[in-house]
Amino acid sequence: MMQVMNQAILSHVITQINMGKIRYCENLGFTHDELMTIKNLTTDELHHLSQMTCTFLNINVDHELLRKMLERIKIQSAEQRLFDRALVLGASIELMRYFFGAQPYEVSERRRLLGKQISAGRRTISDPEKSSEAWYRWQEACKLDQNNRSLNSLIALDNLMAIAEELNLDLAMLWKQVKKWENLEGE
Repeated sequence: MMQVMNQAILSHVITQINMGKIRYCENLGFTHDELMTIKNLTTDELHHLSQMTCTFLNINVDHELLRKMLERIKIQSAEQRLFDRALVLGASIELMRYFFGAQPYEVSERRRLLGKQISAGRRTISDPEKSSEAWYRWQEACKLDQNNRSLNSLIALDNLMAIAEELNLDLAMLWKQVKKWENLEGE
């Protein structure tokens, strides 16, 4: 195990030195003199140093930082699932920019990755029954949380997606329709 750690750190440090990133190596804990000595070692000397059974690197775990990083990963993963779900349900570039700040190329690339094609042009809910049912379900969602009316949270988007899934509606069409219902069309 120690040999692998020595090999990995030496390889990384030599690469960074060759790229001129001396300050980065110093931030790892190496002194300038140590870096110059390592840089000037022969291949055989580097090999022998990397094969030593003890390591010159101390590793410790910052448990609090690791906990925060793991929490952040969970949040990012949930946001990515929400992003993908929106695309699968027919979210427009405009909708993805509004809720996620996504750029058109990000939306297009992710759609391609998901195998989701979207038709160009304006779409509307053509079935009056579905439109009426969507209105009823949106009102129910707003009763549960009045913040949904402003359509500015991922919770509101999640509610829209649930309605789109239940009624088999295009998410972009539903979003446009709800914006009209809530008089938010100009935003």
